[in-house]
Amino acid sequence: MPRVPLYSPDDVYSRLKNLQFRDETNKYLPYNDEVWRRAVKLLPGITIHLTASEWKKLNLKTKTFKDNREYEVFEPGWTDKIYSYVWHHFKLSCPFSFQTPKISRGSDIFLSINGACDECKNEIHLYSLEDASDDGIDFHVSTCDTKHIKHVKKRQLRGNTRKEVINELNGKSTYMWRRQKADEKMEFGDDEPADLPKESVLRNAKYTKNRKDLGLESFSHHILAVENLKTNPKYSEALHEIAFNKMYVMYWLPEQISLYKLFMQKDPIKEIKIDATGSLIQCLSANDNSKRVILYYQVIATYQKSSLPLLQLVSEKHDANTLSYWLREWLRCGINAPKQVVTDFSLALLNAATLAFNNMPLSQYIDECYKSVVDGTLIEKTTILRIDVAHLCKFVSMWPCFNKNNRH
Repeated sequence: MPRVPLYSPDDVYSRLKNLQFRDETNKYLPYNDEVWRRAVKLLPGITIHLTASEWKKLNLKTKTFKDNREYEVFEPGWTDKIYSYVWHHFKLSCPFSFQTPKISRGSDIFLSINGACDECKNEIHLYSLEDASDDGIDFHVSTCDTKHIKHVKKRQLRGNTRKEVINELNGKSTYMWRRQKADEKMEFGDDEPADLPKESVLRNAKYTKNRKDLGLESFSHHILAVENLKTNPKYSEALHEIAFNKMYVMYWLPEQISLYKLFMQKDPIKEIKIDATGSLIQCLSANDNSKRVILYYQVIATYQKSSLPLLQLVSEKHDANTLSYWLREWLRCGINAPKQVVTDFSLALLNAATLAFNNMPLSQYIDECYKSVVDGTLIEKTTILRIDVAHLCKFVSMWPCFNKNNRH
């Protein structure tokens, strides 16, 4: 890969013309002669200066190997710090892989670090002639300018750097974290640095950390992993029932039961809402390659403009019998049925609610409501079913009389 010389031939001549590199016999002076050091100072190369605090972060220490050999090495994660310094000074997006540094005290070169980019084959060489002082250390750098070359690969996110990133991601989205780091590292027009992980890598790191915090182990099947959780005292009171085929998981916390009891005491309407969604959980694959649709059901209550989650169900079964059994199991925790239930037009949910809370099928409940309206009698100790307004408006808008072709 061609690169532009740092100095032109005329610059080299004008800077070095007054130096004498040969002795009386016309032989070159030895490499340790002072004239060569003066020449280096007159032709300074590209350097990176690390402050004393930045140098200490590399944590140079002596390590004894099994054969009693002793070497000076950096602590794990030093390559990430070196790349960070290189990026800060040169804005090169090459995902450099660095070799083990060579440290030789008492020689002409104190420290030498070589690296290479697997993508564009660019090489980088950093070396320091002297040990670090109180002011820090200077690295001479030799590499090619690859700013015009697009790089796709990234440096691996691992070790201490991975742990630091995971801690920073706590309570923050991967998109926002990545955007914030890009603002810190980059200026307008810069290439993307190789130590800015892809969002998929960040999500995987966050997912792995969450699994570890929750005590989740690797299993051949998702349901087996949940079943293993039920044996953990931390989750045994939350997971109430698990089925394998067809799959469902009923769960709610003791705190949610206490929350519902308090809600029933404070709220005059005593209304809960039941809804389901299939957008949160990935479908499972059956043996015949068909999809096993998993829905997430939740019951919530609204109190003083706040939503209170009360109980949950993840289920592959979406019939009224399963849903009513779920709600009846919830009632067995020593709570009273709500006064009102709001759902969408799902017949399974409507049937399940009236079976669990009114001990009658939906058809009988409708008949009771009709008699109440016609005869003017009151329905005692009955949970009233209501349809959500948004779903009702959408349903009515689909009537033929509201079709644009039938408008008069």
